[in-house]
Amino acid sequence: VENPYTTANEHSDNVLEFTATEVLPGDTESFQVSDGTIFYVESKRIYVKTTLGEKEIKISKGSFDQHGAHGNALYYSRNIVELSSKTLTRKRCSAKFYKAVFTSNQIIEETFIRKQQKDEELFPLAFCSRICGMNKYVYRMGDDPEKDGVPIDINLAKPELINIELHGIHR
Repeated sequence: VENPYTTANEHSDNVLEFTATEVLPGDTESFQVSDGTIFYVESKRIYVKTTLGEKEIKISKGSFDQHGAHGNALYYSRNIVELSSKTLTRKRCSAKFYKAVFTSNQIIEETFIRKQQKDEELFPLAFCSRICGMNKYVYRMGDDPEKDGVPIDINLAKPELINIELHGIHR
């Protein structure tokens, strides 16, 4: 990749050369956690590539949703859509939140964190928000929603703020 800040007559010795070694399928996302581990996420599978092959978590019902890397772990929600036995209509259960860590034993350790609260809104990259009183609080999926929320002090009624998306929290 050439340096875009040099003119046509200038030459830069700062040239970055790279070779693409892998192209991910369109339905696969990747997330790198702080220890360098890369988690790959598909709708029904989370996996890590190792020298010994792939280590994975698979589910048969529902899907992995709203996933993101925070610290040394991948956080995600699982939503399960169930059929009501009486009416045969679909009913959506609240999401359950999980944490995945790739251990030194070369396994993905999955831990249940908690269920989604009724007033909780989910965002991409494993962020959540809820309204308490007159304040809106935003926090990571693995945080305690009662203690760890960061208050958002913006007026959400402004037209220019209606379609904003949360992409991070700086503490």
